[in-house]
Amino acid sequence: MKKLILPVFVFLVMTASAQSSFDHYTWDSRPATGNPDTVKSKDGAVIMLERQITEIFSNAEGYFEEINVFHKKIKTETTQAIDDYNKIYIPVDNVLEILAIKARFISPAGKVTELPQESIRLVENLENKGDFKAFAIEGAEAGGAVEYYYVLRKKFRAYGTEYVQEDVPKSGVEVIFSYPSKLEYLMKSYNGFPSFVFSEGENETTLARAEIPYIPGLEKEAYSYYKARLMRFEYVMAYNRFNTSLRVYSWAKACRNMYSSTFEFSKKELSAIRKQLKAMNLPAGPEEARVRAIEHWVKGEMNISEDNPGDLPLDMVLKLKHTDKHGAVRLFNALFREGGITFELVIGSDNEVQPFDPEFNSFNFLKNYLLYIPSAGKYLVPDDATYRLGLIPESFQGSYALFAWPVEPAHDLRTLAYEIRRLPVNRPSDHADSLVQDIRLDDATRQLKVTTRRVFTGIIAANYQAFWHLLDNDRKKEILSSVFNMGRENTTIESFELQHATPDHIALDPMVWHVTMTAKNLVESAGNDLLVKIGETIGAQSELYQEGTRKLPVDVGLPRSYYRTIRFEIPAAYRIANLDDLQMDVRMNYKDELSCVFRSKAVMSGNTLLISIEEYYTEIFYPLEKYEAFRNVINAAADFNKKTLILKKL
Repeated sequence: MKKLILPVFVFLVMTASAQSSFDHYTWDSRPATGNPDTVKSKDGAVIMLERQITEIFSNAEGYFEEINVFHKKIKTETTQAIDDYNKIYIPVDNVLEILAIKARFISPAGKVTELPQESIRLVENLENKGDFKAFAIEGAEAGGAVEYYYVLRKKFRAYGTEYVQEDVPKSGVEVIFSYPSKLEYLMKSYNGFPSFVFSEGENETTLARAEIPYIPGLEKEAYSYYKARLMRFEYVMAYNRFNTSLRVYSWAKACRNMYSSTFEFSKKELSAIRKQLKAMNLPAGPEEARVRAIEHWVKGEMNISEDNPGDLPLDMVLKLKHTDKHGAVRLFNALFREGGITFELVIGSDNEVQPFDPEFNSFNFLKNYLLYIPSAGKYLVPDDATYRLGLIPESFQGSYALFAWPVEPAHDLRTLAYEIRRLPVNRPSDHADSLVQDIRLDDATRQLKVTTRRVFTGIIAANYQAFWHLLDNDRKKEILSSVFNMGRENTTIESFELQHATPDHIALDPMVWHVTMTAKNLVESAGNDLLVKIGETIGAQSELYQEGTRKLPVDVGLPRSYYRTIRFEIPAAYRIANLDDLQMDVRMNYKDELSCVFRSKAVMSGNTLLISIEEYYTEIFYPLEKYEAFRNVINAAADFNKKTLILKKL
């Protein structure tokens, strides 16, 4: 779910065409600044210079175009760094003209070897990411520098997002925007990138510049939304005073565009929708039941994919049974409106990549769709069959979003009313994994015989309910072995039953497993005593160990909970020697409340050991200063996984 289909307008400039200032950029157009020798390399590489220039100008016909300049210089200290950086790929989608591509290698002794132009080749649709110009710099040596720049004439973009940080450290980073002074841009920096400084340029232009002498390399860390934490900036054209004094590319403008693209239907489309609703024979009663019936039909009958054509009218969509994301939204919209269901269109972004900023009024964050049903107080994901009414992706939870609905009855306004609101965050109990196990030791084989009842709810269940019915038996056995493997590849599934394992149970009924199995290699002899790896019976657990200093805050993603009850029948001739080892209580407070917990309690009832385990996480985010406490809770489950019972012979 990546793009929102909204009209992108090319603005006609009612003035004489302007001349570009950067289309003849060369190596020495802007000398490098900073002192890269003081920057410590990462895996033998350090970026000595990175410059991005975007110039908006009007062409001979009076339409906006862009000149894009990208200039980069990388010091390569090792052979591995050379291998990593001597192959360059330049995206050329939306490119009107390639004005220059230059590359060179500067040896440690200062010898310069330039790239022959005939070495540059076109790679079509590389990894489904579009067309690229590609080249490799031959003869590079460790200790030298790879340097290249390109100048492209491109189609105009009125708004966008640029990430300026990666895992390699950088020095001398500079971003420049140049545009006619009758335009006005909003620009905002995130995660420590400096704010833009605006100044008056030549020939009635405005320059926006951001410079930073050093950007540290940022590596991925467990439990963090890496891309969302990188330095970046957002930009948008807010005003085009060549044509109007009114705001452009705002949320209000987006609502007008969405009304025409999403809420208007032809007579033929509406006729097909009414016919389909009649065939559905929707249930009477609460509105929620009708919503679920429509959703079940759409997601069961329609193939929804961005690979499908996106401009089909709904009568053809219903006939061909396929559409793209935007088509799915239009289909739900039409079915709901003709079915008398009140809803709001919700458009937002993904916390994992680009969190919605309620203070940056622009199209930038309008990328993902939800539908909100006020009468049920629940959300629906229109283009993903994994979810059903009441479930939303974890990376959407807690995010701001734009909520929009038709202005009624003034249809002549042809727009949507809107407000910015926050999406809810689920409770841990909404997404739970509960386990009840009865375990006995087979004296003859020294194996554990296990009977398990396991219950998944919420998204944990939906991840299986959405596709289980599509799998063959071999694939089902593979998944069973993975889900119920007791710590090692040593578990044999004897039998299993499954309840509520189809899509119509998603968000309504828990998925319930009944499994019998034999766990091998979990019992060892120690003289007359027995060692039972009781911790491994709950399966492998996540571990969070980190050698370096933590840099990023904690993104949990989904509040969730785990409950486990283990009943282990102790053989008559033995007693437990280390019961206290199973008593654990690791917790973390946040916002003056208990927020993360791992607790295990163990008691004897006759000859049966009863172990109860509770683990939960209430928040989707914790600041960096809570990392160590959070890590302790995560690792507590892994520590329990290593617990071994000592059974002493009586």
